[in-house]
Amino acid sequence: MKNIEKYIKEIESIKSGNIDALIVNDAKSLKVYTENTADKIYRILIEKMNEGAVTVDADGTIIYCNRSFAEMINLPLEKVIGEIFKKFIDDSLKKRFEDLLGQRNENSIKGEIYLYSTNGPAIPVLMSINAFLLDGNFVVNIILTDLTVQKKNEEELKLRAIESEEKNMKLALLARDLQAQQAESKRVSNEVLDLNKHLEKRVYERTGELENLNRELKDLSLSKDKFLSVISHDLRNPLTALLISSDTLSQDTKSPDFDKVRPFIDLINRTSHNILKQLDETVEWAQMQLEKAIFNPEKIHLFLKVNKILDLLQVVAAQKNVILENKIPPDILVNADILMLRSVFQNLITNSIKYSLENGLVTITAVQVDNMIEIAITDTGIGMTEAVTNQLFSNIHSTSIPGTNNEKGTGLGLILVKDFVRQNGGTIRAESEPGKGTRIYFTLPVAY
Repeated sequence: MKNIEKYIKEIESIKSGNIDALIVNDAKSLKVYTENTADKIYRILIEKMNEGAVTVDADGTIIYCNRSFAEMINLPLEKVIGEIFKKFIDDSLKKRFEDLLGQRNENSIKGEIYLYSTNGPAIPVLMSINAFLLDGNFVVNIILTDLTVQKKNEEELKLRAIESEEKNMKLALLARDLQAQQAESKRVSNEVLDLNKHLEKRVYERTGELENLNRELKDLSLSKDKFLSVISHDLRNPLTALLISSDTLSQDTKSPDFDKVRPFIDLINRTSHNILKQLDETVEWAQMQLEKAIFNPEKIHLFLKVNKILDLLQVVAAQKNVILENKIPPDILVNADILMLRSVFQNLITNSIKYSLENGLVTITAVQVDNMIEIAITDTGIGMTEAVTNQLFSNIHSTSIPGTNNEKGTGLGLILVKDFVRQNGGTIRAESEPGKGTRIYFTLPVAY
């Protein structure tokens, strides 16, 4: 009983700031390790650590902590001693921590949790717990590593992965169309060669037929030129590499050491962006002019496909705390080209996020109407006037309006969406009012 009373007095002394020490209970009495003992070098090491360090007794009471831990929970050091440790951690490891104290066995626990302070946001930490017997007394040592910067870096990597996925998807579509157009161009070239040979045989026989054949040759040459113009797409791959390199170079040369070359780096970066934008617009326009695009429809489970797309867009939505809801019935199947369908959903949902305000909501629903599935993407964003809504899918030269966080766009995404929906046998329309959000409807054939 005397030892317990002495232990309580020691804790009160630490909380009042009268002593600054690590208390360890042995079989006979309380031992106090101060900077005057042989443990000074280890105490200094723990005090200087960036990680939080905590020691608790068998009841879960904090009997020691360093300043890093006190700063994590936003409390003065003297007020932490004597507190119950589990009040500062979330529920994910609280039960295991209580079991560890209850069993009083030498053991260890490691996991990621959120650490709560009395006044401030929760912070993600990696908590490592080691329990052991010291001179017959059960002691628990805890090390907590702040993961705030690591979590932020992970979010940035996810965002870049989404952007890369979108670019790769568009490149895959363009590459597929380019391959088909190259094959068609080769076919037309072969036809032209055959016609030339045929003309050589008949040039001396019938002048009238020669004139007709010359007209046919001219038409075929125009078709050939049309297909050959698509070869300009090949410029996009090296230009994209140049753009990525210039972006990286621009980010890596912001220090004063690069002041002399900085204007040239900025010029290269701006010019690369402008050229890529112009090339994108040219490619998109050329694609819209094709009489027939490569189309590979298949049976698609709509709910599962939309779920995958929403997973990729969660990081983008999180920038504005926008909630993405998939309310499509789980039994709906559609017949569509999977690459085109992914492009349609990503463009429309990204637009909904782009024009949503903080804490907005984007909902995707679907219903069967006869032999078609009508899909609706609804947001609670800033909306549009009737004039803008009526022209939304009709002008290939339309410019993109910046989003609520000043997000940029090319202005051609919705034109591409309309073309892909049309090629899949569907229609698309929009309903919107300023300040009341927007709803985009489009249809796809049912798959049986």
